[in-house]
Amino acid sequence: MNLKNIMKLSPLKTGIISTVIGGLILALILNQIDSVSFFLESILDFIWHILTLIYEYLIDPIAVPGIFIYAGILIVIFYMIRLLKRSDAKKETSNLTNGPDFLKYNEDMFLGVKWRWKYDNMNTLDRVASFCPVCDMQLICNTTYDGIRSDLKCERCNRIHYSHNGDYDDIESRVEMEIERNLRTGDWKKRIFKENVG
Repeated sequence: MNLKNIMKLSPLKTGIISTVIGGLILALILNQIDSVSFFLESILDFIWHILTLIYEYLIDPIAVPGIFIYAGILIVIFYMIRLLKRSDAKKETSNLTNGPDFLKYNEDMFLGVKWRWKYDNMNTLDRVASFCPVCDMQLICNTTYDGIRSDLKCERCNRIHYSHNGDYDDIESRVEMEIERNLRTGDWKKRIFKENVG
């Protein structure tokens, strides 16, 4: 009986064959248990011996002149102070050159409409939403039945602020590409500055 024929057998027959083969293997293992246990015992003894040697080496006292210990402590303190000064200098220069953190860039005007968004925990765009540039009400999208035309409309002002030949996903995708371009090129810094000044 070859492997292909065994695979074609019913699950019951396959289970019986597997049980018999497993029993034979278990019988062979139990027959050799004395040699296996001796082998495992010798491996565990060897590992315990190595761990004992390492422990004894670590706790063994070594005569070191005190000057070396004090010099080592002073060198570590010197380098820690130097690293702290370096990190503070980097923070100051990054604040001066980079301006505000890009996560603060979460609102902009595109297509004559105010857009707001959030960033997820991976700092990528998440939940882009459109708002009325007049009254700041969130806009709704009226899309024709066939999806050919979409209007961003303010229910409060009763005004259509943007019309597009396509569905809302097209509009949102276009805005997301503009946001990503601003982030990539650094234009977001200028746009935040305009919002804060204006």
